[in-house]
Amino acid sequence: MLLIALWLGQLLKGARLNVSPVHAPLLLFIGLSLFAFILGIARDFSTDIAHNYFRMALGFVLFYVVTTLVDGPLLRRLVRWLVVAGGLAAAIGVGLWALGDRAAGILLRLSVVGYPTTDVIRHLEANPALPVRATGTSVDPNSFAGMLVLVFVLALVQALAKREQSVGLPRWLTWATVAASGAALILTQSRSAWLGAVAAVGIVALLRYRRLFLYGAVSAIAVLGLGLGSGYLARLSAGFALQDPATIMRLNEYANAVAIIQKYPWFGVGFGTAGGFERELTTGVSSVYLTIAERMGLVGLAGFGFVMFTFFAYTLPRVRRTPSPSLPQRGRGFAPLPQKGRGFAPLPAGWAGGGSAPRDAHPHPTSPAGVGAMRTPLPAGWAGGGSAPRDAHPHPTFPAEGGDVTSLSTILLGLMAAVAGALVVGVLDHYFFNIEFPHMAMLFWLYAALAVVAVRLIDEGEKEGANGTGH
Repeated sequence: MLLIALWLGQLLKGARLNVSPVHAPLLLFIGLSLFAFILGIARDFSTDIAHNYFRMALGFVLFYVVTTLVDGPLLRRLVRWLVVAGGLAAAIGVGLWALGDRAAGILLRLSVVGYPTTDVIRHLEANPALPVRATGTSVDPNSFAGMLVLVFVLALVQALAKREQSVGLPRWLTWATVAASGAALILTQSRSAWLGAVAAVGIVALLRYRRLFLYGAVSAIAVLGLGLGSGYLARLSAGFALQDPATIMRLNEYANAVAIIQKYPWFGVGFGTAGGFERELTTGVSSVYLTIAERMGLVGLAGFGFVMFTFFAYTLPRVRRTPSPSLPQRGRGFAPLPQKGRGFAPLPAGWAGGGSAPRDAHPHPTSPAGVGAMRTPLPAGWAGGGSAPRDAHPHPTFPAEGGDVTSLSTILLGLMAAVAGALVVGVLDHYFFNIEFPHMAMLFWLYAALAVVAVRLIDEGEKEGANGTGH
């Protein structure tokens, strides 16, 4: 609420809303959700339902807050914090899983801050004889797994990126986050999250890092050949075969959801329970899309689909478009010069007001004879024997504060692929649109908003580069 108040205050002071093609469709979706909520009041209402709905709605509004307030430097800091905090959460999840049932004592101490006091340890199929599922401090293993998909993909892209294309985190830290989040993801036993992570990594490989296909193939051969993870593979196979109890339960939920949608096709039943008016039906279903359809109707589902369509139509072209090396990168100030066989470093463009140095004045100490004929512009003061400005040669491997177009494109790739992975998770789980898990909705829309911010900065950087400003 404080963040939203700050946002409103900035708007009143004249801050730019930074409208993108996603803003209007999302506003329409928010309006549809509010309309469905109001319709549902007549069927089932409580203060808890209202409280939970508006908490989830704050996640939608967070999109507008982020796209207004976040600039280049803050975007990079937020990505760093998402990677670091996500890696820490994953490591805690692995540690608590290793403790097994002994972790209950630790988790129960969190009751003073509202943590549940029952079912703090989750087993497969709720059977104590079966393995423990990793939950971290997220209460539910599937919710924890959904968060891990976002962290894993974002960290993986940063780990694969070259130093000058990353947000500046140490390589060991990004790979440690990849390892911790990947391990925790497996230990959640969440098959929908596994599929979402694979889909997201596939998108990353397809769009930029093709070597991931080779790594994946080699890893799959090693796992199958050595018989590693046979229990996890058996669980995945049972799900595809529609044989295990969890899958059978999901099928019953889907049939129930379809029945609700058939009875209330346009605007759904609202955000309460269906029991108040259809005793044989319940609204819980493990799918984001069926949840939206039964809560907000097919109109609401179409609205969500339109939001996601505009999101990918807006972000995907920027990921696929490789920044032109002939354009000055945002904040760099370098004009590329021929390097082959010369041995001299590129000089900042436009120094000394764009004037040329005398033909033989101060030839570059490492240049061959005659290179002065190129009339390369030199920094102001050099012709008179002055020293170079302190910032004459910014370190070439560190992006400027706002990030150049290439590093922003890398950030965008991680965020966009993470959102795509979450949408795949949503086929078989509902935590990204669940009024009882509003933090998951906020996390989803935070990633989407940061991706939109990255697109805006890329467009601004390319426009400035085309104009020759460099800043």
